[in-house]
Formats: sequence, C-alpha cells, structure tokens
Amino acid sequence: MSARISTKKALGLALATTLLAGIAAVSVAPAQAAAVKQGAACTTSGAKASTGATKYTCATNPLAPTSKKLVWITANCANNYSAYQVALSASTTSAGVLSQLNLALSTNKLELTTAQAALDKANAKQYFIYTDQKTKTPVNATGLPAAIAALQARLAADQAALAATTVAGDKALWATAITRRSSLIQILTHEQTILTNAVTNANANIANLTSQLTTLTGPGGGYAAAKDALTSSTKALAVACKTGL
Repeated sequence: MSARISTKKALGLALATTLLAGIAAVSVAPAQAAAVKQGAACTTSGAKASTGATKYTCATNPLAPTSKKLVWITANCANNYSAYQVALSASTTSAGVLSQLNLALSTNKLELTTAQAALDKANAKQYFIYTDQKTKTPVNATGLPAAIAALQARLAADQAALAATTVAGDKALWATAITRRSSLIQILTHEQTILTNAVTNANANIANLTSQLTTLTGPGGGYAAAKDALTSSTKALAVACKTGL
C-alpha cells in the first residue's frame, strides 16, 4: 500500500514539476514577443526578438522621427534608416554648398556692377592737364587712360624744358612742375589699377562660381546625385519600415 502511495505521489510530483516548468518557460519569454511585428509597440529600447528568420529591435519608428514611442522594427528597416541618414546628410551638405555658391555669385555680381559703374564714371570724367599759356584756357582729357597719357606727354615736355634751361629760377619751376605732374600720374594710375582690377576680379569670380554651380547642379553633379540618392533612400525606407512586416 505504501509503495503504491509512493508511486502516486511520485507521479503527482512529476506532473506538477512539468506544469510548473511549462509555466515558468512561458513567463520567461516576453509577453510582447508573441505578437512581434514591425510597428507593434514594445517597452524596452534595444530589446531583441525574432519571428522565424526575421529579427526585430525595439526602437523609435524611423518613419516618425519626432515620436518617442517604441515599436518593433526589422533589421532591414534599421539598415535602410542608416542609409537614409547618410543620404540626408549628403543632401543637406550639398544644398548648403549650393546656397553658399549662389550667395557668393550674387555678391560678386553686385560688386561687378559697383566696380564697373565706378570705372565708367572715371572714364567719362574730365581731367585737367594744363593751362594753355597762349589762349589761357584749360586743356582737359576725358577718362583715366587719356588723362594719364596726356600727363605723361606733358611730363616728358617738362623734363625736356628742365634739361634745356640754364636759368636757376626756371630750373626750380620746372622741377616743381615735374614733381607735381609725376605725383598726379601716380594717383591716377593707382585709381585706374584699383578700378580695373575690381572689374577683372569680379568677372573672374563670377566665371569660376558659375562653373562650380554648373558642375554641382548639372547631370552627374554632386547636388543632383545627392538629391537623387535621398529620394531613392526615402522610398526604400518607406518600404523597409512598413508596418506589419
């Protein structure tokens, strides 16, 4: 009798142990794992789960970057999100470069307009060269190049007169005239150089910036390529992170 009771007890204990083990096994597996699918809510960021060959990670939804809600996403979704971030960064950088180039181009066009207007004004200006001693009327030249040329011609005449005279007083007068005329020639030449260089440099900058813009925005250019890559990556992300996968 005691042997049979012992057997029944042993069987009862074995059954109880099996049931408890099953219950324990169920409690160890996450309750949420039974319904794991992309977009389903989860509770622990970084948690891992799998359904068949599909692996999931608990993270925020890449399709709703401003949301802090945790959901299951597939490894494919996570990989496509990483690729999307790279494409977005490249596109943002390219757009920034494009904006800077356009701003620089606008600035140089404005500088060219200003410099050209100043040069045109200088080349339309009447410059006093000397007073004709016979007619007592001023002799002028129009524009910087003509004024400089006329002053250089007068300077050569002054230097010849200085060399020819033997009168000390006349020598002093010619020397003073030569000094003043030489100074005026230097001033006008410097002005011409500044204005001409401003126009030349602005034109060169515009040509260079225009070339860079053409390269950047043209077929196969960095901006176009980055824009296309972002568009493609955005579409791939939407497919890879679709709810229910």
